[in-house]
Amino acid sequence: MWMPLKGYSSMNMTMYMPVRLVTGRNCVAERAAEIAALGPRCLIITGRHSSKANGSLADVTDALDGQGVEWGLFDEIGANPLLEDCERAGRMAREMGAAFVIGIGGGSAMDAAKCAAVFAANPGLSEDDLYAVRWQTKALPQVMVGTTAGTGSEVTMVAVITDRSGRKRSFRDPSVFPVLALGDARYTISMSERETLSTAADAGMHCVESYFNRQANDYSRTVALRGLRILKSCADMIREKKGTESLTLEDREALYAASIYGGMAIAVTGTAMPHAVSYLLTEEYHISHGTACAVFLPDFFVLNEAAEPELCKTFLEELRLSRKDFLAMFRTLTPEISVSMTEKDAADAMGRFENNNGLKKTFGSPDALWVKEMLMRLFSSESL
Repeated sequence: MWMPLKGYSSMNMTMYMPVRLVTGRNCVAERAAEIAALGPRCLIITGRHSSKANGSLADVTDALDGQGVEWGLFDEIGANPLLEDCERAGRMAREMGAAFVIGIGGGSAMDAAKCAAVFAANPGLSEDDLYAVRWQTKALPQVMVGTTAGTGSEVTMVAVITDRSGRKRSFRDPSVFPVLALGDARYTISMSERETLSTAADAGMHCVESYFNRQANDYSRTVALRGLRILKSCADMIREKKGTESLTLEDREALYAASIYGGMAIAVTGTAMPHAVSYLLTEEYHISHGTACAVFLPDFFVLNEAAEPELCKTFLEELRLSRKDFLAMFRTLTPEISVSMTEKDAADAMGRFENNNGLKKTFGSPDALWVKEMLMRLFSSESL
């Protein structure tokens, strides 16, 4: 029988997520009138290739054309979207008189659309003011069409954008909650195995980092557990099918559902230590985002076992998993990576972990020195 944790109230359910979420096959076409109600003109923001290959861009433009909505296209968003590209997209939206923007893609395209919506409404906004959320005008409304199963950006008020120095940085504001999020898992079928695994790991880490978070409450932990239960079934399927190529559309829909639950969880809490440290692997070693986060799960769990043993016990009981099986679930989703780091490399990175919000929200209070020691234990080139 479930018992309340000491010092923890099940009535703590604070949340705010003003996103109209619609999922299901052909949901873009079915909700065309809702998109059109946002205004007569919009800018579509997406990547160079995937939205064309998976059919999502065609579905969106067909829906807009059918409703008489004029649209422009900015299709130059890459992985880890650059601030300069978001500025250009924002300027394009402003110059064409867009009433709203549509982001099509994974987290990169959706985050870029959020950022462009800010720039479109705030001409001349500086980089510092963007990240400090010193905006004169709230962002243009946004519609998100997700095409990967992992980021959860469809339902969050956060965007992660690579600044001019090459560092991934985030900003958070209620005006970048999308007004409408459309999720059709058909668009994920064309994803490669590596991308499928990395985004699934990202979704799972959102759930875990939200559950073990100083900002967590009963709502965020409930949806985090729901996401992880679904993801456990997906990991079992991937293991049984010896990869992702044989996943059915129903399997893909389950993965997408898990990613939405992860997004709902971090919309309340934000992420914790693994995400904070993962940016180093992504920026300097070109490790895909979800994989870079999942690499740190074992150390994250050790932190929580020491600081919050009862919470860990309850977590595993709720999932009906042993510690071993829980960690094995993520190993299924995490390919082997090759990272070689010297002590100087780790020391040089310590500055990014000083006063880091992700570390502050982590139980056990890891600091920059703790992170350095973990990096050396995992990746030291001296031990090779």
